[in-house]
Amino acid sequence: MNRTVYCTFDQRDLADIAMGKLRAAVPGVKAVSYVDAGLNSGYDGGYNNTGQRGAYFGAVGYGNIFPAIPTAFANTAIRPARPVTVKIVCDEGSQKKVTSKLINLRAYRIVAV
Repeated sequence: MNRTVYCTFDQRDLADIAMGKLRAAVPGVKAVSYVDAGLNSGYDGGYNNTGQRGAYFGAVGYGNIFPAIPTAFANTAIRPARPVTVKIVCDEGSQKKVTSKLINLRAYRIVAV
């Protein structure tokens, strides 16, 4: 029977690294998914990510002094790190190993269901 473990990390990058280490160290991990959807998750943190010329600088009236911000990089503005919640599906026998490994990987709010 499958068990589910939820945990939280400070940053998405830390969660990615930790999930790689968890899968390598603990057999029985079947699936890993992020509960938070995407980079923005409906929250832009007060940053303007429209990709308009000069929008990041508040320089609307300065014309072409600032180069255009490519729309491919419009959502990659420097943002504060946000916690991310991870859902881990594992075997019933490996649930305790997953939980103890998550503690070593600096996860918090660990809930085993």
